[in-house]
Parts: sequence; structure tokens; C-alpha cells
Amino acid sequence: MASHVLAGPPGDCCFKAVKHSGTPVGKRIEIAGVPTYISEPSTQLADGRKKIILYLADVFGPFFLNNQLIQDYLAENGFLVLGIDYFFGDGFGFHLDEEGFDRMAWIENAKVKANEVYPKWLETVRETYGMKFHPDNCSKLKSMQGTDARYFSVGKFSPIINKYRKI
Repeated sequence: MASHVLAGPPGDCCFKAVKHSGTPVGKRIEIAGVPTYISEPSTQLADGRKKIILYLADVFGPFFLNNQLIQDYLAENGFLVLGIDYFFGDGFGFHLDEEGFDRMAWIENAKVKANEVYPKWLETVRETYGMKFHPDNCSKLKSMQGTDARYFSVGKFSPIINKYRKI
């Protein structure tokens, strides 16, 4: 089954944001040498299974305040959230006022980096959290189940890294 992308190439709307306010509660860790935002639930969900979201951020990255608050919200609702920073601190927000900034070159560079680091990051997450991946999943929202956990990955770069779903 082919992977379906719900959106076309990035347009101007992808590079605009409305700044939210709040205080993030997650923290910065490293997984496989890659900066990662982690936001942990205060309690486990009623069915007793761990539920983990692999948060694949938009062009602003997982450490952008809006994205931190989204990840924290998901954690407040019982999910452990891991946000990989495949931009390595070079999210688009740092280039907002940069005259002549080449967005498409920046995106291509980000894709290369994501494809280089994601397999090892994902393998380390799997080893750390006991993850088993569902081999037939090709959807935008990919559900992956382990013996005592359920995993989801969501975000802009999901289609790019979809090829790693069988790890």
C-alpha cells in the first residue's frame, strides 16, 4: 500500500505562526545524540498501557514554545511525548528576519539530516521504551503497538520518515 500525503509542498502558510503563551513543563534530553523534548504524563491512562507519541515537529522544531505547549498538553492527557529535534537547534524561527533566506534549501537540508539521524533515534527509543512496530502501517497517523505500550507518530516529517516504520 502506498503512503498518502495529505498536503502538497510547503507554502507560505507553513512558515507562519501565532505565538502562544505559557510555561513549558517538559525537558530537553538526548536520545542517540539527538536533542529531544520529553514531556511525561503525571498518571498512566486507565487501561494501564503506556501510550507514547513520537512528535515530529513542524518547521519551527520541538523546542518552539507553541510545540512545547502542544506536547505538554498531550502529556497532560496521559501520553509520554518525545519530540525529536532533527533541525539540531536550527528551526525556521531563527531565520524569520533573515533577508534572502532560502527556505527550500533549508527544507532539503533538514530532510537530509532527518533521514540520517531518525533511524538510530527510533531504534534507541524502541530499546528504551520496549517498542515493537506494526509492519503494515502506512497512514499519516501511524499506530505502533508493543506488548504493554501503544505508540503513535504525528507531524510534518511523518511522510519523509515513513520508510522506517518497519524497524
